Amino acid sequence: MALTLTTDDRMELERRATSRTIRAEDAKRAKVILMLADGTSYSTIEATLWCYRDYINRWRRRFATRGLDGLRSRHRGQKPTVLTPTLEARILAKTQQRPPDGSTHWSTRKLARVLKIHHNHVQTAWTRAGLQPHRFERYMRSDDPDFETKAADVLGLRRRSERLRSSCCLLLAIHYLMMVTWRLTLSLTNTRSLSAASW
Repeated sequence: MALTLTTDDRMELERRATSRTIRAEDAKRAKVILMLADGTSYSTIEATLWCYRDYINRWRRRFATRGLDGLRSRHRGQKPTVLTPTLEARILAKTQQRPPDGSTHWSTRKLARVLKIHHNHVQTAWTRAGLQPHRFERYMRSDDPDFETKAADVLGLRRRSERLRSSCCLLLAIHYLMMVTWRLTLSLTNTRSLSAASW
């Protein structure tokens, strides 16, 4: 059984169905109602608009009971959280405490998980306050029990790489001097051969 539409309802639904400025979901609902009013079968609507029978029935029932107002979504989404001065103070106060997992500093996501907020709020609060907790200018003791041995390995590698770097620099300097000497010799040989050919 086809839906019956008033001329005003049909004009509004056609405007919504062809509008490029409203949400795609609202346009899809308007198309469903228009197709039902034209007597289109459910299977054709499903194939044309890529939707299920439940979707078609839901919006048909809502339109039949409440008209155009029934095509509005009931769930408007979650209210956006705003970075209030109170929340910002909470973020900055928690930043001064040590992380509960024993790590050396907070990350935006770690602090956001603890405070149950979005990590962008943490980043905004830190930026406003000029904080960069990952860049401390003081020494922080590591909780790793093998830290000293790992540090010694890293420092040992650095010393070895410095020795290797200095020997590489020496080799590069020698190679450069050899190339300059070779080019100079080559250019002198070419000028002699050219002057001998001109005689």
